[in-house]
Amino acid sequence: MNIKSSLRSLLIVSGSLVALNAAHAGKDWKAKEAAEEAALTKKATISEATARATALEKVSGGTVKSSEIEEEKGLIVWSYDITTKGSKNITEVLVNAMTGKIVEVQVETPADIAKEEKMDAAAAAKHHTP
Repeated sequence: MNIKSSLRSLLIVSGSLVALNAAHAGKDWKAKEAAEEAALTKKATISEATARATALEKVSGGTVKSSEIEEEKGLIVWSYDITTKGSKNITEVLVNAMTGKIVEVQVETPADIAKEEKMDAAAAAKHHTP
């Protein structure tokens, strides 16, 4: 085997190890996030279904695009991204998971959404760094 072939093999093995490490880190991060959500859900006194209904009352004709439970503004909240037909905006509604009261309603434009997705991707990449 010549040096060029050996170096190529070494690069392939190294690249594979880096990819495996990154995949493992990603799984760890997702598992940690799932465990955190489970713990928050256990603490919540308001069910997800009740919070969803409250959020949808705030956005007439809306459809929940995504939801999660999280700690925000010092509270445990159910967070809903709600779309409405004919609009590219998304309305984010935060419902207090302990009281069922609406904490915040915020309309996000496509530009706001793109900025938030970029920030989320950067944060996820930071968590995935081996």
